[in-house]
Amino acid sequence: MSPRTPHPYALRFTLCALLVMLVTKAGFGLTGVFGETVLPNLSSYVQDAVLVIASAGFLLLLERFAPAQLKTFLRVLFVAWVALLAAMSLAYTPFIPDFERQRINIFALDPAIFTFSFGLFVSPLVLAGMAGFSVLLFGLPVVLAPRLRPAAPWLLAACVLQVALFVASMGQPAVSPLVYTLVDEASSLGRRLHNPYGIGKLEPSPAAAEGQDFSFLFHPRREAPEAPPRYSRVVLLVMESVDYDLLMSRFGQPGAEFPKRVKDHCVSFTNYRCLNLESYTGMLTLLNGVFIPYRAYGDDSTFSFVNLRDNLARDMRHRGFTPWFVSSYGAWQARFVPDAADWEGIVLKDPEKSPRFVAMNSNGMERALEDNAVLEDVVDLCRRPGRSFIMQEMVCGHSPIWMEKVGIEPLTYYDRYFSKLYDRLEQEGLLEGTLIAITSDHGPRPNPTDPRTYRLPLLLIAKDLPAGEEGAFLSHLDFADILWARLTGGPTPSGAGRVFVVGSSIGFVYGMMGRDGSYALIDDHTVRVGTNMPPEKVRAFHEQFEGYLSFFDAQRRAAGPVAQEALRGHVILK
Repeated sequence: MSPRTPHPYALRFTLCALLVMLVTKAGFGLTGVFGETVLPNLSSYVQDAVLVIASAGFLLLLERFAPAQLKTFLRVLFVAWVALLAAMSLAYTPFIPDFERQRINIFALDPAIFTFSFGLFVSPLVLAGMAGFSVLLFGLPVVLAPRLRPAAPWLLAACVLQVALFVASMGQPAVSPLVYTLVDEASSLGRRLHNPYGIGKLEPSPAAAEGQDFSFLFHPRREAPEAPPRYSRVVLLVMESVDYDLLMSRFGQPGAEFPKRVKDHCVSFTNYRCLNLESYTGMLTLLNGVFIPYRAYGDDSTFSFVNLRDNLARDMRHRGFTPWFVSSYGAWQARFVPDAADWEGIVLKDPEKSPRFVAMNSNGMERALEDNAVLEDVVDLCRRPGRSFIMQEMVCGHSPIWMEKVGIEPLTYYDRYFSKLYDRLEQEGLLEGTLIAITSDHGPRPNPTDPRTYRLPLLLIAKDLPAGEEGAFLSHLDFADILWARLTGGPTPSGAGRVFVVGSSIGFVYGMMGRDGSYALIDDHTVRVGTNMPPEKVRAFHEQFEGYLSFFDAQRRAAGPVAQEALRGHVILK
């Protein structure tokens, strides 16, 4: 072999890596949601394959012209780099249905999410898969044909075909987070060099917090009204990832059942907002009246003290209601129940105990039964004597795999669930004296710089409520006041006129929205800004947000350390 000829093992190793990637992605694609992940999986393969080929070619070129003393080092680097790319490509493959909904820039992720995810997804099966991958990747090149030549016509033709397919696949944002990260970083370079808004990465600013009144984001303790409640039962149903437009479009279809049932006694809030695009922090805001300026999944020590504040569950108990939290999630989700210590009981489901319901067992985070599995639990709690406050966190729609599992899209599922629950309450003679509230934890996550994704439905339903609409600019921060107003016959709150918001753990987007329609939504990593405000007002908001970060951190320090025992509740696993 000539000193300037690439080592044949390197070429065989690259081919083997590409083959393992292709077989794995094709396998996942053929077993995907309704078969619809075949094309995304193949697109991700083509995109990652070009990345592997380009970097392999570059390293082979380096080796060819490098001094003899560096050749061994470069060969080791070659094998390590190609193996790393292949491993990363395979690691994200099971989540391609999620990445189809929301593209990921790896550099925008919170480092804490990797530790969080490791405990979630690593299992004996995953470790066995990693071992099998290593055997294939490092063993197959040894037995592949040793006569492989870098100038073989078929090899060059295959490389040209890969590049052509890559160009075709880039007609839309890359499915591969590896390639999407490179493209997103390149496109954001110009925004970082020339930033018309004069803003940088967020940093807490004590100076910006001075003289600021943040009570519109961090509600002070409010006493529940003394007037006797008009209802004995309150059922709060929290959907997953449904914005206002999505629900209204479903409810406007001829086949929708639930809207017809409640049209004469339903109040719809048409200008209602969430503040967080994640379930845990979204529900904490709804129950506690506090805006949390952080991502939910990773390091929750920055906001866990909020669980210990006065909240809606505690207030309801003080007014004679017994508060219950219900969900068809498995036991692992107990750590994400808001205000866990304040519920009389946290009713969760063990998929092994209810085989007649559709189950999801892909990982701890998604381990759950369909929402129908807890419908009778909700009815049973409504039957109990005395006053009851029942909050159900719903699961359908949390992953696109649910649509494959239950055979219908989430909004159709919710429509049927609400109708069935309403019928069961009617059959049991429980509709009289019951107030039903329906909202969502947050809107869809794919486009966190679109203000429409933060607009949520909020429906209040009771037999004695006249139908109508409320157009006040309100949010999850105001939910407790809205509920108490309906329970006691008081006026609907007017709201603060503006709110701050944050996106999800995938990428940190922060922003504000106002009653007048003004908004600014900023990607903290890429400095991508969506706004209808002038640059000076965007800059002023950025400084205010930095002030709120400092204010919020001061509240955390004042609350002191939070013991994990204080965040645990009484879990009832059925």
